[in-house]
Amino acid sequence: MEINLKHNKSTEVILNISVDPEEAAEVRSEVLKDVAGKIKVQGFRKGHVPPAVVEKNVDKAELESEVLNRIITNAYQKAVTEKNLQVLDRPKIDITEFDLAKGLKFSATVPVMPEIKLYDYKKIKKSLKVEPVTDEEVQEVIDNLLTRSASYAEVRRK
Repeated sequence: MEINLKHNKSTEVILNISVDPEEAAEVRSEVLKDVAGKIKVQGFRKGHVPPAVVEKNVDKAELESEVLNRIITNAYQKAVTEKNLQVLDRPKIDITEFDLAKGLKFSATVPVMPEIKLYDYKKIKKSLKVEPVTDEEVQEVIDNLLTRSASYAEVRRK
């Protein structure tokens, strides 16, 4: 598998991925095994259908669609992991070439996290102004707190 990374914008990356024919053939055999476990063919137990018989009894378009989907998913996940990308959304996939004899070539346009540059915040100096507090201000705050937390009860006396 070959992966080329191109930065389209600061928040978008284009991955050009090409998958070898050997990898595509492996995925195709995996798909055939999975499908063999799901279909029922006369003369075979469920899950024990040979791949050649599965190919004859399954729609070729569906089989190719499943193979293509699985190849793209596996290759895309490997590419994102290998390039350490922080993906934000689903990719936009454009298939360039697909043939089991030649392999698969596609591009994935992916929105990624932008690079954040932190400046040296330790160099910023901020002076603190300490304002003096008078005794009257302290007493005013205490009285205010006492007034707010006071409880009123009805009294039956003169």
